[in-house]
Amino acid sequence: RTSGRTARFRCSVPATRLPGYDYLTIRCETLNQTKVQDKVTIATESGDSLAVSILGNDRSGLLEELLATFRQFGLAVVKASVSTSGTEVNDTFFLSYSDTDQSSDEADLVANLHHALMDVLSGKGFGSLRAKARKSVGGNKVITEQVGAVRLSIVDQDMTSAINVRCPDRDFLLHDIVGLLKYMELNVVAAHIETSGSQISDQFIVSWHGSKLSEDMKSEVRNSLMTLLSNRETMAADNDSY
Repeated sequence: RTSGRTARFRCSVPATRLPGYDYLTIRCETLNQTKVQDKVTIATESGDSLAVSILGNDRSGLLEELLATFRQFGLAVVKASVSTSGTEVNDTFFLSYSDTDQSSDEADLVANLHHALMDVLSGKGFGSLRAKARKSVGGNKVITEQVGAVRLSIVDQDMTSAINVRCPDRDFLLHDIVGLLKYMELNVVAAHIETSGSQISDQFIVSWHGSKLSEDMKSEVRNSLMTLLSNRETMAADNDSY
């Protein structure tokens, strides 16, 4: 049967395969949704900063490519709100360009940034990374760890897990975090990014094939992120081949 633009069907699977069945259902119900028109709006804020609003169609690696574009222009993300609804993304980034010479010609910066972001949304921008497949069986516990000034917690929600990060900021830290999450095949459903002085307080709502993280995956994410967050040197310089 069909209802509007959504094709629905029934199938039977073993009970142990329910997580895979949920993922299959989600994939099938979003295949025929109408794509939204890509839109980028850039506004000048007070001081040396920009507000960038992005509306477009979600795909694997999109958030990482947007951050890589900001990095290419020497822009730092001060605050952000990232939201995904079905196949549609609606993101807002507040950027600082006080450390780049491009701020001296703001009109050119805005025009070039707008063009680059539209290329990313249309799939003409940066390439994506490949990752190894992993299995997840679900979990319920909260993992919290603090080492020095770095605090990390992972909290289960309904079908997602919330990764909360608080630590000292450094160049391109957000880009490195999102790149790591993508490498681990985690889908960022939503995010809240905030930088206050030299401290970041970020939250990433993630899923793995439509489910929250298993206990094994939580431990793997925790260990990888703690290593990344404790490293004061940026890893972004190693990815200039985008």
